[in-house]
Amino acid sequence: MTSLYIGLYVLLTLWMIATFYLKSNQLSLMGSKTVTMALSMITGFMAGILLTVMTTYTYFTISAASIIIASLVGIIVGFPKGILVIVEGILAGVMSGMMGAMLAHMIPTSALIATVQIVAVFSVGLLFLLFLHVSYGLNSFYIFRKPLPFFTFVCLFLLLNHYSPFSIQDLPIIEEHLHVWLV
Repeated sequence: MTSLYIGLYVLLTLWMIATFYLKSNQLSLMGSKTVTMALSMITGFMAGILLTVMTTYTYFTISAASIIIASLVGIIVGFPKGILVIVEGILAGVMSGMMGAMLAHMIPTSALIATVQIVAVFSVGLLFLLFLHVSYGLNSFYIFRKPLPFFTFVCLFLLLNHYSPFSIQDLPIIEEHLHVWLV
C-alpha cells in the first residue's frame, strides 16, 4: 500500500511536469518561475517528510537526499526557460528539502502519520491547482488538457491517504526521531 501511495504521488508530479513542458513556451518567465518554484518546493517538502518517516537514516542524510531530489526537479522543470528559472528551482529545492526533513524530525512519534497525511493533502491540492493553471488553453492530448483525469488520480490519492498508507508499527522509528529534552 505504501508503494502504491508513493507511486501515485510520483505519477501526479510527473504528470504535472509533462503538462508544464507542453505549455512552457506559452508561459511567461514569471509564470514559469512560479511553477518551477512550487513544484520544487512541494517535491522537496514531501520527500523530506517521507524519507524521515520511512527510513532510519540520519537527519543530515535525509536532508541531503531531499535537497538533491527537489533540486533535480527544479532543474528539470526550469530547463526550458533558462538559467534564472533553474536557479529559482534549485534554491526552492534546498529550502524545502531541509524544511521537510526538519519538520518530520521535530514532530512527536505519535503525530508522524497525521503529519504525512496533512502535508500530502496540501501537496496534492497544490499540484491540482498548478495543473489547472498550466493546462488552461493547452491544445494537446486529452489527459494534459482536461482536469478530469488528473482530478481522478488526485481523488484516488486522497482515498489512499484517508485509509492511512502507513501504520505506526511499520515505521522504522529510532531514537533520532524521538524527542529527548535535556535540562
